[in-house]
Amino acid sequence: MDESSKRMLDLLPQYIGSTDSELRCRYANKAYAGLLGRTPESMIGMHVRELWGEKLFDEVMPFLKRALAGEAVSFSKRIVHITGEKRFGKVDLLPEPDGGYTVVMHDLDAVERHFKDRDRLVHELDHRVNNILQILQSVLALESQSADARTFGVLDAIKARVDALALSYELLSVAEPEGGWPVSLVLERVAYSIGPGVSAFCESDSLLRLPHGSIETFVFIAMEMARWASMNGAKARIEAYGVPEGLELATESDDGLDLTTRAGAAGIALVESFARRCGAGPLRGGSRMAIIFPIRECVEPVSAD
Repeated sequence: MDESSKRMLDLLPQYIGSTDSELRCRYANKAYAGLLGRTPESMIGMHVRELWGEKLFDEVMPFLKRALAGEAVSFSKRIVHITGEKRFGKVDLLPEPDGGYTVVMHDLDAVERHFKDRDRLVHELDHRVNNILQILQSVLALESQSADARTFGVLDAIKARVDALALSYELLSVAEPEGGWPVSLVLERVAYSIGPGVSAFCESDSLLRLPHGSIETFVFIAMEMARWASMNGAKARIEAYGVPEGLELATESDDGLDLTTRAGAAGIALVESFARRCGAGPLRGGSRMAIIFPIRECVEPVSAD
């Protein structure tokens, strides 16, 4: 084995070694040597019996004989680390042309610890992100109480966008339902976030679904449109329909006013910027504002019945 290959194997967490036909070690990577409290160099030429001890050697000898006979062998075994710690391992013995074999041992307990550590980290990040979003929402609500009309409008817009982030994060942090997110559920959550003056309607709600990758854009645009329609105490309705081009998202208010005026140039530009990310648009204005999302693969045909 050349030095380049040895350096590569030394980087791996698996315990890897090579044994000749007389059961003497001819190579060990750093992980394998560390498991036994040795250096790779000191293991060269040592018999497997000497490396692992009489008891373990006798237990695994039937597997070693099969490997020496040219058979690829896999088995599981509790491995005792030099520290005395017991680790559950999966062992693969791969026969070599000259009669020896390569041994690859996987520390399954280490894999389990890795996933537990990862889950703890994800949980901690989730907790911190939720705290940050809640703090932002609370600060904006408090600031709005003492703001003048113009400042209140700015703060209200920012709060709606933070609410959209919070709702998107909430949906994305759980497992996606099979087939995608029901649009009816997403619209109900959007309406609830805006306030009691907003209602939601979804045509054929069991058929219209959103893929995970469209959630952030859809929620942000739906939140913006619902906010425009519900300004100044107007009662608003946010709707979704399956259309030949994909999924139509629409909103209107009970006062019949032009929603493009309420949205303002900045608000429309922001929504159109987000819409371009997923090919949605154009945003059609008037007393009823609508936009189409081209996600046909997630909109099943609506029955004529």
